[in-house]
Amino acid sequence: MESVCKEAAWWQHIYGFISILLLYILVKGLFLCFALDLIRFWLFLQVVKLSNLDVHTCCSSTTVKGREATINWLSRRSKDIVKEDPSLSAKKLQKRLQKQYNVDLSYWKVWSAKKSTMNDLHGTWEEGFTMLWRFKAALEESCPGSIVEIDCKKIDGKMHFSRMFVCIRACADGFLAGCRPYLGVDSTHLT
Repeated sequence: MESVCKEAAWWQHIYGFISILLLYILVKGLFLCFALDLIRFWLFLQVVKLSNLDVHTCCSSTTVKGREATINWLSRRSKDIVKEDPSLSAKKLQKRLQKQYNVDLSYWKVWSAKKSTMNDLHGTWEEGFTMLWRFKAALEESCPGSIVEIDCKKIDGKMHFSRMFVCIRACADGFLAGCRPYLGVDSTHLT
């Protein structure tokens, strides 16, 4: 009876060892599968991360249709070009971008992109109009006695800038202090 108990205890130890070993292998196997999945995912991320989507790298020499070139994309690409030469026409900008990126671009898409770029660089016309009033207030505050007149016309219920007159007080005083009281009229027709 004692030998049967020892044998049962021995089998119980072996069974426990085998179950622990199987559990270890199972956990290691799951860990290995999980690790392989992580490695595959990491490699996928590395490929996406390393690919530079802005650089044209294909060996194609043919021109690609520019349907995928959005106005935002064109605006970002043309920002440095427009900053360098703001008077560049949309047609010249179109030719330059087509040559640089080997893409057919519509004139209107390039025109819209240039307009968007100019708004990003210099602001809109509406922002410029509101800045006139801030300029007037700042000049009158910093140089008391200066004259700033802004003439606007109302067309169809909207205010439109017409003209502006600026006379800085220090310039007017300097002109009056340094001006000789002499008026010369030479070869003019006075009526």
